[in-house]
Amino acid sequence: MTALAANRMRHVRNIDGVKDGAITGVDSDEFYTGGMLSLSAAASTVIPSSDTASERGVGVCIERVTTGTSNTTKIRFEWGHEEWFAHTGLAAGQEGKDAVISDDQTVTDAAAASNDVPIGMITEIETIGGVAGAWILVGIFSGTNA
Repeated sequence: MTALAANRMRHVRNIDGVKDGAITGVDSDEFYTGGMLSLSAAASTVIPSSDTASERGVGVCIERVTTGTSNTTKIRFEWGHEEWFAHTGLAAGQEGKDAVISDDQTVTDAAAASNDVPIGMITEIETIGGVAGAWILVGIFSGTNA
């Protein structure tokens, strides 16, 4: 798939554990509702997720925001619940493993990704509306490992 160009309302479940946060967004970018967000370790800002080295998934954007230059706007996001994302390369039997980011609306596995940016644990592989997808228990990952 390609990166989001509009807001995307997603299927969600198990929302009892949902948490929210806000981190300053990168300068001059578009953030869409339903898009996965990553922490850019180099800049300590959030960015629309992609399969890029040094990114770490932080959650799913909950409001559309356009940032300008010298941005100070915080981007709101959620984690700790399950969301359904389209996938490429996942298969039955991968439940319980980490899903990694392909782009801001698609997950895959470590074999298909180049940089293995985690977003959460695969809880179920399910096709909805003819689209292959997976339920992901959305996690939050800091910019560095311990």
